[in-house]
Amino acid sequence: MIGRLNELIGKIGPTIIVAAVVLGPGSILTSSRVGADFGFPAWFVLALS
Repeated sequence: MIGRLNELIGKIGPTIIVAAVVLGPGSILTSSRVGADFGFPAWFVLALS
């Protein structure tokens, strides 16, 4: 069980770091704010982009 968890973290960890660098804190803050304000109805924006 722990071996599988370590393998998963080893695969996903670098992706999370790269995504954080590319998106930056402003994009993460904006996305969180839009999600909090509009919730599920804002999913179409993701589909259109």
